[in-house]
Amino acid sequence: MALRAGEVVDLVAERSADFGVFIGNGREEVLLHRKEQTEEVTVGQTVRVFLYHDSEGRLASTMTIPSVTFDDYEWYEVTGVRYNTGVFVNIGIQKDVLVSLDDLPENRSYWPKEGDKLCIRLKYDQKSRLLGEPAHYAYLNLLARPAKEEWGNQDVHAIVVNRRDVGVNVWVENESLGFLHEAEMTRWPRLGEQLAVRVTQVKQDGTVLVSMKPRAYEAIDPDAESIRAYIEERGGQMPYGDKTAPDVIDREFGMSKAAFKRALGKLLKEKQVEKLDNGYKLK
Repeated sequence: MALRAGEVVDLVAERSADFGVFIGNGREEVLLHRKEQTEEVTVGQTVRVFLYHDSEGRLASTMTIPSVTFDDYEWYEVTGVRYNTGVFVNIGIQKDVLVSLDDLPENRSYWPKEGDKLCIRLKYDQKSRLLGEPAHYAYLNLLARPAKEEWGNQDVHAIVVNRRDVGVNVWVENESLGFLHEAEMTRWPRLGEQLAVRVTQVKQDGTVLVSMKPRAYEAIDPDAESIRAYIEERGGQMPYGDKTAPDVIDREFGMSKAAFKRALGKLLKEKQVEKLDNGYKLK
């Protein structure tokens, strides 16, 4: 049987070279470069290696065995993007594996970037070249564990695994599936992007709904922050309020009277300020 990239095989060191040893099965041989040896290999020794194609397309070998196989998926980091080809992931050996553009979103703005993570398994293309294939939602659904009840309203780590018409599926805390609806996004995330999200609901089917948006009390109102900063800079008190003329509000705060009243109302509701007879002060 011919040796093929992606296989883990036991081969015998048949002859040495200045840069390593050639190992084979009696019919074919491949190079095991010295930098790919985890221990010194001598002629006659049997070694277990992973086969791959080097940068020139030649079959080569390494004693570093990646955990990904043609059947088993694994998470790996994206190391580069080539927009006419696809993205590259580091599976732990000298040569990165290509995830073809055929397995990526049609819209390149949703492609993974360097540092993102993809769950892949190995596959061959029509020319028997070794590629990475992203995990389908159905596989992750089989792998997923029910989400923990205590995740409710908690911040969790999530990785985008699939894009849908109204949102994206995410892999939560490396064990459960979730869904991020577009209404809960601050922007559309990329495939493979790692997100800090908040669990808004733990569903009965074991999945979760998540949000990229901050909790209501965490949301920053720039107008309210501007008013608060104004008061702080003036010793914790200001002489302006609901009855102040719009032109004065615009001059002092650079906002409309309506925006001023709305922001001031937020500060009152959050008990950051209190009303005085002639204005407001910080609490």
